[in-house]
Amino acid sequence: MKIINRKQLNAFGGINFIYEHLNGLQCQSTLESNLPPLANQSQYNWKDIFHSFLSIYYCGGDCIEDININLKQHLGKNPFCKIPSADRVLDRLKQLAVPSFTCRTERGTVEHDVNRNDNLAKLNTELLDKLGAFDQEELTVDYDNTIIFAEKKDSKRNYKRGRGYQPGVATINTDNILYIENRNGNSDAKPFQAETLENMFGQLKQNNVGPIDNFRADAASYQLEVIKTVTKHCTNFLSGEGTVTLKNISTPLPIGRKPGTVRATRFLWARPNSHLLKKTNTTKLIGWSLGNKRAKASRPACLHRTTTNTGP
Repeated sequence: MKIINRKQLNAFGGINFIYEHLNGLQCQSTLESNLPPLANQSQYNWKDIFHSFLSIYYCGGDCIEDININLKQHLGKNPFCKIPSADRVLDRLKQLAVPSFTCRTERGTVEHDVNRNDNLAKLNTELLDKLGAFDQEELTVDYDNTIIFAEKKDSKRNYKRGRGYQPGVATINTDNILYIENRNGNSDAKPFQAETLENMFGQLKQNNVGPIDNFRADAASYQLEVIKTVTKHCTNFLSGEGTVTLKNISTPLPIGRKPGTVRATRFLWARPNSHLLKKTNTTKLIGWSLGNKRAKASRPACLHRTTTNTGP
């Protein structure tokens, strides 16, 4: 971009193109319909708060105070939004917070602090829809828990011997954050993952997003309840390159099966670097027992065919 015949140059003038694009998508109406109403005498609306917060990262900042120190003097007269102070942005963001809840596993002693903000999750899904994130030939959801180191008062020690949080994060086609559920640092990825994923898929269903073609996750997702949840909403269950690939296989009911019985859901288990594949150049079929409370997914060495009857 070249500016001609301009006495004063704006160091962050390129952000105006982003503002213009967001205005064209009518993001302001989405924000106002999902966020708490503001007082009539409020000088700044949610679009001003949203644009100012984005400006920090798009303009190379790394903390909220960059609005006061570096950005406000340059962006204060832009035609698309008003730039509030850093304190005002923080105050508005605090209004969006929801209380956390504590839970335990059936046999565990660790208290898991979970924070689930369904309202912001809905807002995020609607904004992604406006940005065209779901207008793809194939939709792939990646899920993992990531560690955020922090010295906050309520943060707890994680398995890497540091204090912080360990939220569950899902992305859509690796480019956009689809869903976040915050957890404390002492919570590993396995507990209550099925509930987290069920809530995420519920948000997508409410916004008419789908179907999801692929779901990718690491070994922490090899749980019976997680597999049952994912297979209700996705076509394929995949893992990262070089580990395990799980794919839903459609097989007919065996002849002679008694009425009222349910066949086990079956998956294709392929380990690219496995010695079994080198010898036979084939894959092994595993039947995941729906009647067994303990998922055989936690024991990848189990390479045999199983069936189960859950009926009378």
